[in-house]
Amino acid sequence: MKKKLVICMLSATMALSLSIPTFAKDTEENVKVTAGETDVQSSLSGTCGENVKWNLNRNTHSLTITGKGEMNDFDESPWKDYEDEIYNVIIQNGVTSIGGLAFSACSNIENMELPVSVTSIGNGAFSGCKSLKNINIPTNVTSIGDAAFEECSNLTSIEIPNSVKDIKDYTFSGCNKLKDVKIPDGIKTIGEYAFGECTDLLSIIMPDSITDVEKSAFWKCESLSNVKLSAKLKSIKSSVFSECIVLSNIEIPESVTSIEDGAFNGCDKLNNIEIPRTVTSLSDEAFNVSEDLHIIYDGTGCEWEKLTDADWNDVYIEVQSMSHKLKSKVVGSKIVYTCEDCGKSYSFEYSVSNGEATIKKFESTFAGPIEIKIPATINGNKVKTIGDSSINYNNTLRSVEIPDGVTTIEHFSFAGCINLRSVKIPDSVTQIGDTVFQDCYKLTNITLSKGFKKIGVGLFNKCYSLESIEIPDGVTEMASYAFEDCRNLKSIVIPDSVIKISWETFNGCNNLTKITIGKGMTYDAFKNTRIGQLYDKANDKYETNPDAIIFCGNGSGAQEYAEKNNIHYELTLPCAVHDWGEGKITQKATCSKKGRETYTCKICGADQTKEIPMLSAHKISKWKVTKSPTVMKAGQKAGKCSICGQTIRQSIKKIPATISAKKSITLKVKKSTTIKVKYQKGDGIKSWISNNKKIVTVSKSGKVIGKKKGKAVLTVKLKSGKTAKVKVTVK
Repeated sequence: MKKKLVICMLSATMALSLSIPTFAKDTEENVKVTAGETDVQSSLSGTCGENVKWNLNRNTHSLTITGKGEMNDFDESPWKDYEDEIYNVIIQNGVTSIGGLAFSACSNIENMELPVSVTSIGNGAFSGCKSLKNINIPTNVTSIGDAAFEECSNLTSIEIPNSVKDIKDYTFSGCNKLKDVKIPDGIKTIGEYAFGECTDLLSIIMPDSITDVEKSAFWKCESLSNVKLSAKLKSIKSSVFSECIVLSNIEIPESVTSIEDGAFNGCDKLNNIEIPRTVTSLSDEAFNVSEDLHIIYDGTGCEWEKLTDADWNDVYIEVQSMSHKLKSKVVGSKIVYTCEDCGKSYSFEYSVSNGEATIKKFESTFAGPIEIKIPATINGNKVKTIGDSSINYNNTLRSVEIPDGVTTIEHFSFAGCINLRSVKIPDSVTQIGDTVFQDCYKLTNITLSKGFKKIGVGLFNKCYSLESIEIPDGVTEMASYAFEDCRNLKSIVIPDSVIKISWETFNGCNNLTKITIGKGMTYDAFKNTRIGQLYDKANDKYETNPDAIIFCGNGSGAQEYAEKNNIHYELTLPCAVHDWGEGKITQKATCSKKGRETYTCKICGADQTKEIPMLSAHKISKWKVTKSPTVMKAGQKAGKCSICGQTIRQSIKKIPATISAKKSITLKVKKSTTIKVKYQKGDGIKSWISNNKKIVTVSKSGKVIGKKKGKAVLTVKLKSGKTAKVKVTVK
């Protein structure tokens, strides 16, 4: 009978053991299974911490965690095999932590209530909870682990308690429905990919407690349009805002000293960005480089050159002042201009024939914006010609001053200088070749010579920013495509001297609505000009521009052209000599920027714009220290220019680090003393090191204890890097 009983008990035990699932080693022996009337396991239980237990009711799909103290961190949770059956989780008060990977991949949990006793959430605790919509994080929580809510793709909002100090790596990565996050004051760091691929996130307001945001923290936040950075942020790390495709504006605080690779790469709508003077390291791949990107740097041209050696290609860079201290020197067949401050240079290669010099090639090592003056003479030879393609495709060039005495500007000489804004051509110039200013996209101000006769083929083709231009009296011909695609050209005065306008001279000038035409042109001269017309690409045809007005003389060819093409016109004779009257300042000149003054002719209404020179160098009568320097950081001062009223900021050098301490001390065995170290404000002790701990030990505070008789050397190191040595004799 006993033998049968033992066999039965053994069989039952084996049967039961076969039905128990596999759990983590530290809990499997504590699992208890309760079977219902049908042999289906309706209840599972076990331990998940030293004093914490769990129970899974498979009928109600509820997981209950009870006990006091911390949950374990898991490689796989004890309920891993049943994660799809868990719909509800009840965690009772007393449990102090949510273990690592505790609820990872529990894809059917929609809501979670954590008790006030919880103080930490482990790594990956809720990662992959794809149905989780709401979770309360108790105010006592001080730590949220890496990837804690990664791939919680239905989580729409989260409130982080004030007690949390760091948002760690991947914490909310892949929460693509997360729209609203409140980051509390007190947070110091945001980890790598913390909000990566939160594609619905709209806004981020960083409190000023944040000092570090790690790489790719907001990578691919495709809806992020509003960002406020912390005023104490040290660096904009690699790819932090990469692929934030709708981000159009961001203010970089003066606390930032570096902008790393790809920080704003793929931010296609971020076209204007201001970089403070405090930035000392700028990656050439920080931004999504394009011709639409406009960088405003709160420093000088020299400071920009020291900041970066990168070729910024199509980028328009604006600095506080472009002036450089240039010295010229003739080296072989070149005249070289070198800045005494930044060491960068530009040069003109030239040739000489019959005592006359021709500019052949322009080269520059400048990375930032520059203004150039073409020399009037080189080695006693008068400069007469700016040669074919000599200065073209230079993206740093902002303005060019051509000296009186130059007679010829040859083909393509300034073409492709996409950031060229201003050119002054003296009256000595009698010949200007074709396509000289083609693709000068930013050209806004040009004064043409009164001495030349023909506006060549494609001369201003694709000068997108050109709004108005005065054609000098004496020009007889305007060649094909001369103003093609000058899409912002609004007004033009064509003098009496012009008798011919060629094929599609004004093609694509859809905003050219104010046109004054002299009486020198017959109707036949207008046949293919497209002046006053719009091009319909869809139907490949031209139609009348309803906003265009042609000002012309009675009975003129221009009048006939306007009538036959249904273009609105007004009968008024063009001015042989304009009466400009008083100008209107449209942009004030400052000590760092040129101004603009617009004049309107009292007779015909034509406009012209003249450049106002910069006032002078800034004059600061009183500086105010806005940030005191320390041994660790440079300071800053600000002052208001008494000339232009602009607030100017300059850095203050770091305070030189110093250290002083006793050179030697004597101790008795088992006796102690504290060594006092003097150093500059803002510095501090980083470490104490004893070269023989068997004789002397030393704490971080400088407390020295003699262990046994002998001699040793102590080294104290400050945060600034300064060190001092103290000899210790133990008797």
